[in-house]
Amino acid sequence: NEIMQIKGVINYNAREVYKSWLTQVETETEKTSTLPYDVTPEVALEHKEVQNILTKNIDIITTVAIKLRDSVINNRDFFPYGIRYIAKIIYESLNKKFPELKETGESLKIVGNILYYRFVNPATVSPESYDLLKGRSEVSSEQRKNLATISTILQNAATGKFSTSSIPIFKKLDDLMVDSFKRFNEFFESCIDVEPIEQHYNINEYSDITMFNQPEVKLTPDQIVNIHKLLLEHADLLFPDENDILLNLIKAIDTIPKSTDLIDRRTTTPVSTGKGDKHEMQQIETEEDILGSTIITIPLYPPKALLDTVENRNKELLARTIDMFVDILHFKKCETVTQVLESTFTDEEEDKYRQLLLRREQICNAKNFSSPTNQQEQLDVETKSTEDSL
Repeated sequence: NEIMQIKGVINYNAREVYKSWLTQVETETEKTSTLPYDVTPEVALEHKEVQNILTKNIDIITTVAIKLRDSVINNRDFFPYGIRYIAKIIYESLNKKFPELKETGESLKIVGNILYYRFVNPATVSPESYDLLKGRSEVSSEQRKNLATISTILQNAATGKFSTSSIPIFKKLDDLMVDSFKRFNEFFESCIDVEPIEQHYNINEYSDITMFNQPEVKLTPDQIVNIHKLLLEHADLLFPDENDILLNLIKAIDTIPKSTDLIDRRTTTPVSTGKGDKHEMQQIETEEDILGSTIITIPLYPPKALLDTVENRNKELLARTIDMFVDILHFKKCETVTQVLESTFTDEEEDKYRQLLLRREQICNAKNFSSPTNQQEQLDVETKSTEDSL
């Protein structure tokens, strides 16, 4: 918002500032200037007026850029875990394939460029697209140029694409670039310092065995088609074994389907328009509308046939045992494993445990016949009942 309040265009190019100043002088005097219009930066800087304008603009740029930079750096936790994890994998893959990049710091620059250019830069250049202007939706041409100027400076600083100048008037801007490059490097290092997926989500390849509800992935038709395309493009890398199950499935499908092939054109879905006290229902008719509202739910199942080894069976047994331990802790306050194993239960506690298992079985059986909302309500009831028994 501070950038939006700047009056005029903040330019730090000496030649462009000179031309703008010369045009302004001619407009005010209504006379053609005797000064040449196209000059070198060195000649432009010989004029005191140009120096004053540049000094003022650089002061504004530096102040605003520092605030924006610090706002990004101090809000690392707002970067989604998935984005940071992808950046980490890219960084590690680059260092593995090109070890020399780590020594020169180029791999961190590449990751920094991805994080900044893909996720920070768009919000800086087009804040109205991300609802960052507190209700305002229009951006003037001057404001757009100022946003682009600040964004370019910070992006170049983040990726190290800059060179310092020997001209004193640009020293403040040079200091900003050097300091920002150092700070962004530290920021990018902290961004890729993320915990493993298993730790972050508190799961492993056997967690789904003990999960109360089978995990699901929700995808749009476009996402499914794009994943299909990526699998085909990188098939040589992803499927070195010609007998790979997924590779055979892709070959069986043959051609890449269109998004519209994954929906039933005969079906229209009523959706809420959100108007009035009572939401009006409206039929979706076009393919674009149907695609925009279609979500395909895919349940995930562990590949038991591929994981049938002694070690994996032991891990599965451990996961089930832990699940049983948790059930026991619902009814007994134990501090050690030994106390859990040596616990004795009253008939009343045995009945409560049977009721717990029965509720689970009922919810599992009803899963295929209830909406997600009803399933959640049932889970809430089951959780509340368990808490009441403690």
